[in-house]
Amino acid sequence: MVTAAFIGASLQLGGTLLGGLAADRKGEFDGAIARSNARLARIRATRATERGQQEADKIRLDTKQEIGAARAGAAARGVVVDVGSARAGVEDIADAGHRDAMQALIDGARARAAALQDSENQLAQADAAEKAGKGKLFKSILESGAIVSSKWATFSGGV
Repeated sequence: MVTAAFIGASLQLGGTLLGGLAADRKGEFDGAIARSNARLARIRATRATERGQQEADKIRLDTKQEIGAARAGAAARGVVVDVGSARAGVEDIADAGHRDAMQALIDGARARAAALQDSENQLAQADAAEKAGKGKLFKSILESGAIVSSKWATFSGGV
């Protein structure tokens, strides 16, 4: 009778500890995945800034080409390009190009901010997963202690 109770208590103790260890390993694994995702989000943030800058540079180049074409067309028609409505048309093209380039930079900055926020969220998730795993391990150790103490009392003839 004592042997069966001892074996049962041992199995219960082992199962409790193994469950805690498994939870701890899962927390470490989930934390590692979340940290990896955070690194990827930081890479996305860098790329978002680069894409915004590249788009702005392309818009500026396109704007210069459009201005050049407008000036060349006006000059070919015999219009003085630095005076009056011809100049206003060139300024309008320049202003629109500048606004579009700034918008590309703003869009890149917004995408960067979102990716950096995602990175921070992933890091918080990693910390939470690791702490949860450690908490479950600690809980299993406490539960194992309770199992041992209750069985000890039974085996020693106490309560």
